[in-house]
Amino acid sequence: MAGSRKSSDLTQLDPVWIAMSRFAAMMRGSVAVVVAIGAPLTTEPEISPYWLGLALTAFCAWTAVYVRSCWTRGLTAGVIAVDIALVCTLCLLIRHLVPPEMIPGGTGWVSAVASLTAICAQLAGRPPVSVPVGLLVPAAYLIGARLAESADGGVPHTITLAIQTLVAAAAMLVATRTGVAASHAFTALQREERQAEIETAERADALTQLRLVHNGPLTTLTMVLHTETDVPTPTLRRHAAANLAELPRLAAARDGQAPDARLDERLAQVVVWYEPQLRVTATTHPCLVPDLVADSFGAAVRECLENVVRHAGVADARLTLAEEHGEVAVTVADQGAGFTPALVPASKFGLRGAVIGAMEETGGGAAVISAPGLGTRVELRWPRE
Repeated sequence: MAGSRKSSDLTQLDPVWIAMSRFAAMMRGSVAVVVAIGAPLTTEPEISPYWLGLALTAFCAWTAVYVRSCWTRGLTAGVIAVDIALVCTLCLLIRHLVPPEMIPGGTGWVSAVASLTAICAQLAGRPPVSVPVGLLVPAAYLIGARLAESADGGVPHTITLAIQTLVAAAAMLVATRTGVAASHAFTALQREERQAEIETAERADALTQLRLVHNGPLTTLTMVLHTETDVPTPTLRRHAAANLAELPRLAAARDGQAPDARLDERLAQVVVWYEPQLRVTATTHPCLVPDLVADSFGAAVRECLENVVRHAGVADARLTLAEEHGEVAVTVADQGAGFTPALVPASKFGLRGAVIGAMEETGGGAAVISAPGLGTRVELRWPRE
């Protein structure tokens, strides 16, 4: 039976069992209303008002308990046992509760209640136990009909009750197996979704690490490869020292311990990297943003200035920091050679990964405006929440 399902919160339990329990509660409540109204109207003089009143009072009182228990706790073994015991008692006393002419064919109110009980007993979804227990109802009805000296001996409705019990058990067994299969499929789907989320997070983390390597140590190593002297230049020393000093702060940011940062100061540090080989005219103002956002802006601006140095063919660039309408905007522009953004190969990480990817990682965005001979303008934006 369902006695092992103990919980005050049905939402944590088997959805099929919840649905069946509440279906049983609604059916029993509806039948109780009909019986309470209709049974007294169909009585005849040979039916004792005392027996009928006592039976209806017990049935309606128990129905209130039954409905509340099924709705809040589910169709448990205890509820089913008490319900079958009560209905079996009504069946055995049917001669005192239903007119003799209504017993053949099962047209009396006790027959209707017996049918509902035989069916509802199977809704707990445990046929090995619920079927034998449910068959007590047709057995009690047969005995009660014989005691009432029914014209048909109660056999037809007894057979009907037995068939109802078996059919309800079979239907519930199919529903339960279907529910279990659906539950397993849903669990597998959730597992796949969680795995996909983990893989996405791992890819994002790997991309972040690649971006950090590309914009920091890799840039410094590139400078080393292109230097024409055996002695590190002051600029190269400064870059290497900055890379080393950046590591603890990046670790703190990844652990969620870094406070908000001054974006204008972070951009000024990037500009210093490229002096004196690149003259950057910077227009900024004090601007406080989350540390990770400052990292994204810094990485994107560093890549933009690196591209100016490598590809633009000019020694001047402009950098502006502005904020309006709740959006932080940084622009890097030059009057260099320019290029066609759409023709940049997908294998080139700098523009797509270190500029656009860096901004998108923190909820921002980037736009690259350029054409051959017309210079390049990169617009970086990040909306405040």
